[in-house]
Amino acid sequence: MVNPTPNTVEKSADNLLGLLKDIHSAAPADWWPLAPGWWILTIAIVILLSWLGKRLYRAWKRYRFKVMVKTMLVDIFQTYSEQPRELLVELNQLFKRWLTNQGAHGLQQLSGAAWAAYLQGGTSVNEAEQKVIETLATAQYQTDIPVYDVELLKAWALRWLAARVVING
Repeated sequence: MVNPTPNTVEKSADNLLGLLKDIHSAAPADWWPLAPGWWILTIAIVILLSWLGKRLYRAWKRYRFKVMVKTMLVDIFQTYSEQPRELLVELNQLFKRWLTNQGAHGLQQLSGAAWAAYLQGGTSVNEAEQKVIETLATAQYQTDIPVYDVELLKAWALRWLAARVVING
């Protein structure tokens, strides 16, 4: 075997580098068409964003509806606070229209004690609120409207609506 000298090493290195001249680098990878993994990821992101968008839209509708009903309720109390019968009539109509909108169609016919029992259901009410609710449910049909606390009725009505405002779908 021959010992390599610096001269021969340089020549052999040049020969090796000369051989590399024919090797070309690979073409850059195209970004299109995407690999199957990217398609799956894109579809998953679109599904997730559409689901999230639908949930945000429903939440926005619930919020908007809740604000609208609360505004209507406050407007009723401002408009009819000096007219006890009209206040009770408008408040009952608002509650029944709202419940019908929410899908409770059999409640339009409720009146009197049955309507008062429905309004009291699901919430804790004290004795004073119970009397106001009974007045709300029955007094609009009486010739003489009993005296009732308008502010207590307003506080209960706002609390009742806040607990029940939900949009289906």
